[in-house]
Amino acid sequence: MRLVAAIETASPAIVKARNLLDRFAALISAKKADLLDPWLNDAAQSEMAAFAEGITADKAAVTAAVIEMWSNG
Repeated sequence: MRLVAAIETASPAIVKARNLLDRFAALISAKKADLLDPWLNDAAQSEMAAFAEGITADKAAVTAAVIEMWSNG
């Protein structure tokens, strides 16, 4: 735990990225597509900007993946 605390103290960007990943996983699990836009806005201002850009580029497909019960996985 001390190692994690030391890393988090040294790099707030890592903490922000982890929180964004947690939020993304939660919105997918809960099928809350309405949380995608706020998440994208926050992610665009973080170390996850490139990931957010990719999602934005194919937002319709990502939204469908969040709300639909079907999966190609």
